[in-house]
Amino acid sequence: MAEGFLKDPSWEELLDIYRRSFEANPRNYSDYRRKATGYENTPLMDMGQGSQTWNYLRQALPENVGSMQWFQNQARNIQSANNSPKWRRTLATNAMDAVSNVPLGGYTAEERLKYQQARADDLNVRTKTVDFTQVLDPNSLGADSSKAKWVPIGDSARARAAQAAGVVSADIATDGARNIWWFLNAPQAVASMAALSALHHGQKGSEDVVRAKGIPQENVQVPTMKRRGYRLAATLPSVIAMSAAVGNIGRKPGYKQVVPSAEDPRQTADPWQEALSRYFLGRTGRLLPYKEFSRERPDVSPDEYRRYKAYSFDQKTDLNPLDGDFNILGALRGTTQGIHGPEVNFMGKSIPIGTGVLPVAAGVLGARMGTKKAMKRLVDKRGTEWGGFDQLNKQKELIKTAEEKYKAKNFKTEADKVAADDWIAKQQMIADELDSRNQREILKQALLYSGTGVTGAALVGEGVEQIRRAD
Repeated sequence: MAEGFLKDPSWEELLDIYRRSFEANPRNYSDYRRKATGYENTPLMDMGQGSQTWNYLRQALPENVGSMQWFQNQARNIQSANNSPKWRRTLATNAMDAVSNVPLGGYTAEERLKYQQARADDLNVRTKTVDFTQVLDPNSLGADSSKAKWVPIGDSARARAAQAAGVVSADIATDGARNIWWFLNAPQAVASMAALSALHHGQKGSEDVVRAKGIPQENVQVPTMKRRGYRLAATLPSVIAMSAAVGNIGRKPGYKQVVPSAEDPRQTADPWQEALSRYFLGRTGRLLPYKEFSRERPDVSPDEYRRYKAYSFDQKTDLNPLDGDFNILGALRGTTQGIHGPEVNFMGKSIPIGTGVLPVAAGVLGARMGTKKAMKRLVDKRGTEWGGFDQLNKQKELIKTAEEKYKAKNFKTEADKVAADDWIAKQQMIADELDSRNQREILKQALLYSGTGVTGAALVGEGVEQIRRAD
């Protein structure tokens, strides 16, 4: 049930709910987390914080099927059904266990708790973010903002509508959801985001090892690889694999150049324009007419060529993948009978499974494995080699002790104070260098494992594709 003023809210009170939802921004929570704890959200979550609507929906939705109250009730009913044969209960329980982890998009229990704690601890976060479960009572505001009161929305449909309208209006005004969609239009951006998430979880998954070694947590908080340039560099194998798969790196056999020559469309009329079009605009060449296409791809019959071309331009929705293909509004489609083997097509970009999806997936997995390997190495460097978390911790403790000592000390001369400050500054430089070495170690291992994964999967995929073409 709705509480307080929400039992019968006035238009002014509803307008206040709308206004506060419109002015809120989930990035205020991200900023708080970064400043208060040193932690950052996962790359996917951080991207989602750019959209008020997406953040709002994730608060409203369950994490997975198993977290739904209806599902939990059904599971209890199955367990308590004594009149049902044991084998039937076992079968039903196993089936429900299989679907309980199907994600529904909502925040995890841990994420919800952190969000609620941040709102409880910081008044600024509380007033500048939206909570799906409650709203601020405008009548509680006065000279003392600490007395501001938040009340549960409950079943107040008008308050919910005002809150949701404010969130959606803000999202439209800031292009929040559209910015995410525009970003994900590029397959390379999807590959980069997947690799960044792998790096994040690879570092976070090593925290137990760090704690077991007795190294203070503050020195290994995620992301340990803090430099944005390093993190993006670590995604390069996956991004390059995706670029090659969609045809942004060089011309595929059977395709025109992006800027084709009038005499021979397989040659470019302008190499510089060709390179810029591929790299910056993400453009790829079109299919050659079959007569020219077959010279480079004699393994493809005229019927296969026509079917593939029709599939490439088909905008009709087909949600049945059992017939060998599917199509969702023309934006996402796939087929098992592509001219490059099984493929998915995202926003007009064809991505073969064997020579595109699998190498990218291997690169993402390799990035995670390499990160975990580097984290273990940095933990194990305990005085035997310059670098590692242990030496970084000792250096930070040295600086902290010196700062506390000098803070309480009365210097006899200004020169003594300058000398002390200079010494601390030099020690901070050493700490920064140690930190940079640690970050470079993570980058090196991530690139090594990711690059190996991409190369290996690409060679296997290409080999399988050559066998398929020969048949």
